[in-house]
Amino acid sequence: MKNKFLMSGTLGDAFIVILKLYKNYKNKNVSLNRISRWPDQDNIILKMSKLFPFVTYNIPCIQISKIEETIETIKKLNLNYVNTSWNGSHFKKAEKDFKKIIVEPFPILNLRKIKKKKKKKIISIQVNTGKIGGNCKILSSKWIVEIINFFNKKNYEIILLGTILDKEKSILKQFKSNKNIKILVNKTTFYKWLSIIKSSDFFISPEGFPAFFSMSQKVKTICFYTDKRILTRIHPKWKKYNYIKSVNWKNLYSTIKVIIARHVYKRYPLIYPINPKIIYNYINKKINSEKNLYI
Repeated sequence: MKNKFLMSGTLGDAFIVILKLYKNYKNKNVSLNRISRWPDQDNIILKMSKLFPFVTYNIPCIQISKIEETIETIKKLNLNYVNTSWNGSHFKKAEKDFKKIIVEPFPILNLRKIKKKKKKKIISIQVNTGKIGGNCKILSSKWIVEIINFFNKKNYEIILLGTILDKEKSILKQFKSNKNIKILVNKTTFYKWLSIIKSSDFFISPEGFPAFFSMSQKVKTICFYTDKRILTRIHPKWKKYNYIKSVNWKNLYSTIKVIIARHVYKRYPLIYPINPKIIYNYINKKINSEKNLYI
């Protein structure tokens, strides 16, 4: 039982848990089990875990039918439980970390960077994150087009990543006619996806694993979150060096939109998070600065 650990959640959660084990256990052999309502996440978590040679992720996960079963299952299994908060807080007694764990916000991962065009900066945009049928978050293509139009084609290359693109026909035509955009939605392997993120000069994403990964690899990141509870997963150093912003779903109207989208469309509403010009100005300023953000 010494190096046998237990977690709950999906891909982003698993990444945070492994970062919590990284510092103390990277020179040991770790066995990691998962409790979840989402067994379909097993394969992608297995791929992610292979980035960390000390971790053996065990499949299939221990499946539960409702979230209320989590605590009772943790008690029954009697393994070293690790939660998904960066400092182990904000959880009930049964879901607290088995002991105080030091988090590694910047792990060293063996991933090759992609070749870049000379003199061009890469801005990668993750068009969606989260589970289909669960917390799936999709950036509005209208917003993506508006922000892309600010970037000079001579200086920037835009890469769209993800699995689901908001397919508004008139906007898709603008994507296809813009030769400065690479649309790689549903066109990359898992590791190629991560290599592109790691090679980017700037990365834009809704919260979740892609944003966590990007920040952990010291890629300048803009992360939009829909629920402030996600902040319990964001390490203070990630928060210090990156732009993390709420999409401001706080009023009654936005609440109704979220409910309808979750139950009818099996996702959150399309995200139009902030004035694109603000984001462009922020990126342009940071990229043109010679200062290393992570010193």
